[in-house]
Amino acid sequence: MQPVLEMTTTDGSDLWPVAEIESSGFLPLSGELSPAEVGTAVRCIAGCSAEGDLVDFLAPAADWASRQLPDHCSAVTAALARVLDLPAPAVPPER
Repeated sequence: MQPVLEMTTTDGSDLWPVAEIESSGFLPLSGELSPAEVGTAVRCIAGCSAEGDLVDFLAPAADWASRQLPDHCSAVTAALARVLDLPAPAVPPER
């Protein structure tokens, strides 16, 4: 099983680069995303309007990062928290 983000629009962002993703498509998440694909994922997540949804997203994202990106988990989780304007959750120590 691989985590994905469902994409509904690719209207771009003037805050950071985003990738062109097919409307109503899926963006598979992995440690091999291009910078533009990471920007697209962050834009999609930040587009959620309910803060509770974002808080509920950040803990599983940190868990996923600890498994998939163990050498970069703290940095990735801290960056997501900053972008989402949330406190960073506790993450396991990096390997």
